[in-house]
Amino acid sequence: MRQKDEKKYRAICQAAIKLINTIGFAEASMSKIAREAGVSPATIYVYFHNKEDLLNQIYLDAKRNLRDALLKDFHDDLNLEFAFKLVWTNLFIYAL
Repeated sequence: MRQKDEKKYRAICQAAIKLINTIGFAEASMSKIAREAGVSPATIYVYFHNKEDLLNQIYLDAKRNLRDALLKDFHDDLNLEFAFKLVWTNLFIYAL
């Protein structure tokens, strides 16, 4: 089995996001995504089972990134008011 490279994974995800935003999910074929990412179409299948799996992984990555950003510096012993302020501040910073 081929070794997975984080740089290629990110390039594939970014290419998919770009193409889906510009031409739509149905028109963004795996070969177009591969061309945009600068990898071979076969390389995409090392990282993802199919286009739906690619989209699901992009969604899960976005959810993880948002969660990590919102909970930055959060810990269980914060009082409720400060915890809410922290999460809202983190959300504001993330949105910027």
